[in-house]
Amino acid sequence: MRSTTPDKDLTESVAEDAEQEKEQDAGDVDLAKVRDAQIGTQEAAEAEAQAAADPNKPSTRGHPNVTWFQTKDNVKGKRQLIVMESWLNSSNAKKAPFWWGSETQLYQHNKKLSSKKVRPFCPADTDDRFWADARLKGASMTMVVNDGTGDSSLKKMETYIDKEHSSDECSKGAIGFGIGKPAAMPDMKFKNGKTTTHQTVYVDMRLKPGKNSWSHVSAATKYVQNNCNPQPAGTKCMGLGLNPARNWPASLGGPKSTDMLLLNANRNWRTPTHFSWDEYADKRPKALK
Repeated sequence: MRSTTPDKDLTESVAEDAEQEKEQDAGDVDLAKVRDAQIGTQEAAEAEAQAAADPNKPSTRGHPNVTWFQTKDNVKGKRQLIVMESWLNSSNAKKAPFWWGSETQLYQHNKKLSSKKVRPFCPADTDDRFWADARLKGASMTMVVNDGTGDSSLKKMETYIDKEHSSDECSKGAIGFGIGKPAAMPDMKFKNGKTTTHQTVYVDMRLKPGKNSWSHVSAATKYVQNNCNPQPAGTKCMGLGLNPARNWPASLGGPKSTDMLLLNANRNWRTPTHFSWDEYADKRPKALK
């Protein structure tokens, strides 16, 4: 992982976090037993455990093994999130099972908000209290596949902005996109020395600003079951419900390998920022110049 966030920001954020925790609502209703919230917490814990066990490899060879993020505060009046993903060498999007789609998320965190309450039981202004408006209303996305000649594949890939966060805790405001059928991405098989590039995805998201000038962030990518057929993949049906006949295959590590942690929230990095998870990085974390 790489970040341009100055070290002094991290020191400041620790002090701010302590103050924010003091302001946590004392009367929060504990809804941690809500099923969806439990599943999300469990998946996050499993992803962190996997990353700690072997931080130099992706969860599976269906996951991208280089993922890069950049946020900008003001691009034509909007917040901007740029994400680039690459599948290199033994990693290939075509290794993803047909019935599974991928989602990539940048999570915004506001520790002044409750981590015990979950949507829809949050205060009415919750989604405003992040760096970018967490409703993602009016959000736009531009995606380029491979070198641009593969753009005709976008329809087959069934891409979407992920706006379904109905069971997220109040303190989290996710910004993400999905690919309903990543296995539909063409394979470039572009060789440069010892490196073979199979797929690249470039995503530019423009978002309505939230009321906060910054947010702490974390990041992850994951595979979710695609139960949208016969309709195209979309935020309202991806990952909702499980078909046992389409379980994540044991050959890809079973259900615990669907999630991949890219940036741990405990690092307290915050917007604006610039970081990446790179299987081939010589050191983690490494600051970008």
